[in-house]
This record gives sequence, C-alpha cells and structure tokens, in this order.
Amino acid sequence: MSSLVPAPPIIELRQYLLRRGKRDELIELFDREFVETQETLGARVVGQFRDVDRPNHFVWLRGFVDHETRHDALANFYGGPVWREHGRAAAATMIDSDDVHQLRAIERLMIRRASDRDRLGDGGAVLILVTHRRSHDHDSLIRHHLIPTVEEVGLRTVGLYTTDPTENTYAALPVRRSNVLVWVAAGENLDAVDDAAEQVSLARRELARNTTTGGLDEVLIDVLRLEPTARSCLRGSDAFHLA
Repeated sequence: MSSLVPAPPIIELRQYLLRRGKRDELIELFDREFVETQETLGARVVGQFRDVDRPNHFVWLRGFVDHETRHDALANFYGGPVWREHGRAAAATMIDSDDVHQLRAIERLMIRRASDRDRLGDGGAVLILVTHRRSHDHDSLIRHHLIPTVEEVGLRTVGLYTTDPTENTYAALPVRRSNVLVWVAAGENLDAVDDAAEQVSLARRELARNTTTGGLDEVLIDVLRLEPTARSCLRGSDAFHLA
C-alpha cells in the first residue's frame, strides 16, 4: 500500500510569472524533462502547481537535505546536459523567476514517494499562506488564531516553514531577503480551498483588530490557491486518503 514520506527539511518556494498562455507549455516541459533529472542529482521535486487565481503563474517546491547538497545539485543540473538542451525553451516561457523563498521546516511536508509520482488519482488542492513577519509576536496570532480558523472548513495542515537565514549557497539563483512563516494546507478539492480563502479574509479582519489593539504592525499575507499538476508529489487529496 502506498504511503507518504517526509519532504527534505530545506525547501524553496518558487513562483514564476510566465508569458501569457505559456503555463501549460512550461508544465509539459517541466514534468517531462526536469523532474527525475533533478532528483538523480539530489534535488527533490516536491510539488508543481497551477495558481488558480493567477493564470500566468507556475508555483513549485524543491527540497534538499542540506545546503551543501543544494549547491552541488543546482550546479550540476544547471551546468548539465538537460538544462543545456531544454533551458532556453523553459526560459522563453518566463517573465520573472526570481520570486523565491528559502525555507526550513518547522513541520515537514509529507509527500508521495518518487516511485508513486505517476500513480493515478485526484490531486485535490493545496493552500499556501505566506505570512510576512514584522514581529515574531505574529507567529502566535497565525498559529493559534488564523490556522485553526481556516482548518474549520475542512483543510488539513500538511507543513509549516520559516525563512531559512542561511546564506544562499548557489548565488546564480537568487532568493528573496524575507522573514516569513509559511503554512501549507491540503484540501480534497478546489471548493474546499475556496472556502478556506474566504476564512482567511475573515481571519485577516480579526488579525487587523488584534494587531491594532496590541500595538503590532499589520500582518501581510499572500494567499496561494493551487492545483497540483499530474506529476506533483504533494497533492491535497493524499492528506485525506493516504497515511
């Protein structure tokens, strides 16, 4: 029976702005050429997604066991034959690929084994909230107020991450200077994620009141409603049907 396994502790959250109408072209190329070829070098392709609200955005997660492995895997991939052959075609679909958060796990994602990547089944949906810290007091508000509020509509927490302040070991690919808390949740379908997004809006209002009365800065939240691609190892439905 299939089961889920922990994702690597270091994760890149990568959001690409693409040229109009090019998302499916990039996904087809990515899923065909850039998955196993990265994983044989030490980079785990954790999940690939269509952004529901932004039709020209492709979102994906890439994981590493440590920063030395990250450096070597990226250097070997981007300096290797597959990227030399297909990198120009991939780049031609993109306007911006520099929106990248380097994260470390507080609670690690549970994902499909690579050998189960192509097993059939509904992908469900994934919600990612990127909360931009102005104060570490915000973490308590997010973890004890916002997350439980959103979970009430049926989502399940599948991962929690914080900015990894370690120096970028592969400078050819920039990462954002950020201080974020990133919550990843699973939904059985897009309707569940839609309901969760509404709850986020309601919770934002309460957070605004709490931050005002508590003398804190505003909590800024990016809401990503995501549909997994066919080869994503992170799928919303798996959190409900696999262990």
